[in-house]
Amino acid sequence: MTTLSVSAASKERDESLTLYPDSAINLLHTDKDIDVKTPTVWMLDSVQTMKVPSEDKWWSNFKDPVLDRLIALAAENNTSLRIALKRIELAKNSLKQARTSYLPDVSLSAGWNISRSSGVTGKIKGDASTASAFSVGATASWEADLFGRIRENVKAQKEGVNISKADYAAMQVSIAAEVARYYIDIRLYQQQLRIAESHIESQKRVTNITKAREEAGLSSMLDVSQSMTVLYSTEATIPSLKALIRTTINSLGVLLGVDGNQLDDILGKSGRLPDYLQAVPMAVPADIVRRRPDIIKAGYQLSQDMALLGVAKKDYLPSLTISGSVGTSSRNLKNLFSEPSFTYMVSPEISWTAFDGGLRGLRIAEQKLQLESDMENYNLTVRTAAEEVNNAIANYEAYNEAISLRTKVVEESEHSLTLALDRYKQGLAAFTNVADAQQDLLSYQNTLVSTNAQAIQSLIDLYVALGGGWSEFSE
Repeated sequence: MTTLSVSAASKERDESLTLYPDSAINLLHTDKDIDVKTPTVWMLDSVQTMKVPSEDKWWSNFKDPVLDRLIALAAENNTSLRIALKRIELAKNSLKQARTSYLPDVSLSAGWNISRSSGVTGKIKGDASTASAFSVGATASWEADLFGRIRENVKAQKEGVNISKADYAAMQVSIAAEVARYYIDIRLYQQQLRIAESHIESQKRVTNITKAREEAGLSSMLDVSQSMTVLYSTEATIPSLKALIRTTINSLGVLLGVDGNQLDDILGKSGRLPDYLQAVPMAVPADIVRRRPDIIKAGYQLSQDMALLGVAKKDYLPSLTISGSVGTSSRNLKNLFSEPSFTYMVSPEISWTAFDGGLRGLRIAEQKLQLESDMENYNLTVRTAAEEVNNAIANYEAYNEAISLRTKVVEESEHSLTLALDRYKQGLAAFTNVADAQQDLLSYQNTLVSTNAQAIQSLIDLYVALGGGWSEFSE
């Protein structure tokens, strides 16, 4: 195990130890380090490996056009992806709002007013007076970003956009993996259905043999009954397998944003599992950090926390606001734009909060705690990534070995059935040997095909753990 340590207070970088995106590297104002223990490299002993591409559509490695089409359909129609896109737009809108703080607020006004004053409110009684005037003017107010408070807030909102994009990328990874998993399940159930149907045909032939032997007086009805029991037992698995296929297709339809019945033509009534044995991508931890959206998001979250901490600290500093107005006022419209009618006002103002009962200090303390919490979350995310890669590798290797062994089991089981049936035909063995061999072979074949599916599922898990299957958000 190798400890990867990046000091949050340093700008120096070693490319081999990059733990988060560039925008999250500049973690100033904190003395806390990010320490993550990960393997120096992940290795597979029993299968061929290949270098991880910077961007990939890992499902294309299965060379299955149906799977390619399903994932493309999900990318277009999935509701969760659409929601994630809306969140990107919301974050971009918040960024635009933050940037408006760089600009002055300007308002225009135009109007006419009339007023009448009483003539009997003073010591001497007089006539009431009436006055009216037209006016046109503009007022403006601008806060000078002397200490970078606005700049830090804009940076925080910019990281918010990056966070939402990372969420979208993570959703892409999740949706592609879920579609692939449902697809593998469907192909598994279809293959098990084919196995059951094949056994039913074989068991019917064996039943005919037992009937013929019984009619010839070479065996009893017990053999016929046992053969029928095996046949009916196999036939009883058909409805549940068809139901599994139907419900899994319906679940896949929800992911794709279509009715499940519309997928029947795409999937077909039968299909085979893709090849489980592939060249597996490997990577060093730094590659995983650059590729996995959840780690990228955690890095952007740290950068946003630092920006928000900067905003909180800037509240201790004074602010400079410059206000002003310009306009005209005249009793008559014809004099409204004459030189004597013009008015103006300029009012620079420095304000500073001298006492707030410790509110600013509490806000800074809260933001520091948030930063430390997100640092721990970053560390946990990296450790979890390492765990997921290790688990996927272990499972993939185990299923590969199990497939090799279970293939031998199926081959010997087929041989046993042939021998048992031959001995039964010759009257040298009881039919129970044939019945047991039939049931064992069906069970072993189902186990083998299930193990194939599990190997593919673990391969999908490995692709996802390595951070594959997403593309940059296009503006």
